[in-house]
This record gives sequence, C-alpha cells and structure tokens, in this order.
Amino acid sequence: MAIAMMSAGTAADIYGRRKLYLAGIALFTAASAACGLAPFLEMLNLARAVQGLAAATVNVTSLALVSGAFPDPKLKAWAIGIWTAIASTAIAIGPTLGGLMVQQTGWRSIFMVNVPVGLVVLALTWSFVTESRDERPRTFDIPGQLLFMTTVGALAFAVIEGPQAGWRSREILTLFVIAGAALAAFIFCERRSADPMMDLMLFRDRTYSLAIITIFAVLFGTYGMLLVITQYLQNVRAFSPTDAGLLLFPFSASLMIVSLTAGKLVGVVGSRRLILLGIASQIVGFAVLIAALQASTVVVSAGLVFVGVGAGLCLTPITSLAMTAVPPERAGMAPGIMSVQRALGSTVGFAVLGSI
Repeated sequence: MAIAMMSAGTAADIYGRRKLYLAGIALFTAASAACGLAPFLEMLNLARAVQGLAAATVNVTSLALVSGAFPDPKLKAWAIGIWTAIASTAIAIGPTLGGLMVQQTGWRSIFMVNVPVGLVVLALTWSFVTESRDERPRTFDIPGQLLFMTTVGALAFAVIEGPQAGWRSREILTLFVIAGAALAAFIFCERRSADPMMDLMLFRDRTYSLAIITIFAVLFGTYGMLLVITQYLQNVRAFSPTDAGLLLFPFSASLMIVSLTAGKLVGVVGSRRLILLGIASQIVGFAVLIAALQASTVVVSAGLVFVGVGAGLCLTPITSLAMTAVPPERAGMAPGIMSVQRALGSTVGFAVLGSI
C-alpha cells in the first residue's frame, strides 16, 4: 500500500480520478473475496498484496475527488472533515467489529464483509460521482516512481522485519542504506525533472512540511498504542476478542464525533489551534494509559477517549492544510504525499512500539 500511493495519485491526475477510484474499488472487492476464500497462507498473502495496491488507489483518489468537488476553502475543509471522520471511524471500529466477527463467525468473515460493501460503493460512484483530472499534458515520471517505490519499500520492509530480524542485523541495516541512497537519488531526479511525480517545492512551505511531519507523528502514536492496548487487553488482562474490541469503542466513538466536528471548526478557528489542542489531548491520553495499565480498565477507557479526541482534532485540519496547499490540477499528488505519511506512520508505529 505504501509504495503505490504516489503512483496512484499520478495515474489519477493523468487518466481520471473517478476512473481510478472505480478500478481500485473493484480490485479491492475482488481481492477481499480472494482473501476470504484463500485455501493456504501464500494465497492469502498474495491477495493481501493486491488489496494493498487497490487500497492505495482508493485512498488517494477518494480524497482527490472530494477536494475537487468543493473548490470553496471553507466547504472543502468541511467536506474533508467528513472524509476524515469516515476514514478514521472505519479504521477505528476495525478492532471492535473485527473482534466480534472473528469470535462469532471466523476470520474469513472480516474479508467477505467487504464484498457487498464494495458492490454498493461501485453502484453509488457510477451513478453520482463526476470525473476530474489534470487537463494539462502530463507524463508518467518513471525514474521518480521507481526510486520512490524503492525508498518506501525498503524502509517499510525494514521497520516491519526489524523486530524479528534484529535492528542491527545485516539485512535490516542494508535495507536502511538502500532506502537512504534511493531517497537521495529520488530528490536529485525530481529536482531536474520537467514534470516531477512529487513537487519538492511544496516542502519549502514550513506550514505544509510541519503538517506532513505531524501526520506521521500522530499516526505513529495512535497505531502503536492500538497494537499495544489490543495485546494488553487480550494477553495480559485475558479479555476475549469481543470484549477487547468493545473496550476500544470509546476511542472509536470519540474519534468519529470529533472528526466530524473539527471539519466545521477549521473554518471558524483555523487549523493551528485545533492541531495544538489535538496533540495536547493525545499527550494527556498517553499519560493516562501509562498510569492506568496496572490499574482499572475504566481509566484505560478514559485514556483512549483523550487519544481519540486528539487524533480527531489533528487529522482533519492537517488533511485540509495538505490539500489546500496544492493546485487543483495536482489534486492527486497532495493526498498521495499525505497518504504515504499516514501509511508510514502507522507501519513504523506498529513496528517500533511492537518491538519495544
């Protein structure tokens, strides 16, 4: 998923965002069915890889379509708030709903449930969503795409395998070196490209750069926390998957409610205050969780509320900032950059906190 984000954004700008979105949903639906029917682990892993490619396409093109449909900045912030709330809620309820489904109907059901949802989304998109693309002549930056995939692929693989192989092992150190060398080559190529995949001039804007870094940090903490708390509730406190999922519901609910509200607040109080308040709320939530792990699950739930509120307050204004900083004709590039940070932040959070 991580390596395909920017390629999906470029393809959406060139060939049409609606067209790529429909293709992504269709492929994700088919891959989900293949996961649910997989007779052995290798088949499941292959289908999961296809899911990742499709998910990257859907993630990037959906946000580009929403952004293009609302050119007014205040309406765009509100619409992005709804998009963020839906995306965040879908991710947040995964542990709750997934735990219930696994316990009641088996692990295959968590994949098969995507099939009817995908079919409904295809029908709705075909009926109501209009096409948009970059009308300028564009080229597919092949060197940039390949170098970016090498950078992100080597980094993601290193942080995923690091806890098992050992952070100082030859394999992991080699992957980090490859990622660094590919990143340097990527920057060199993009600066000299007439039509770069990623406009590096964006990162000269300090607000935009800090927004991208903050996305990474917020999701690093949030996803790392979810991994640790899920393992803690089931393996330390011996709760069933269903009960553990229900105990995570305060996080899911607070994240959903605040994300919806934050979209409207961006136009009133601006992004900066909301982001600062969100980060502060997350810090309080993590501190409560540290203190509560040896105490009551009620206090753990209170900590999860603070973390959910913080994530909701941060992600909507940050997403709005990232989308408004890019010209409308490059609307596929903006969510691509942001989605890469989301994917890397969650991946690194899982790997590092899981390793610790």
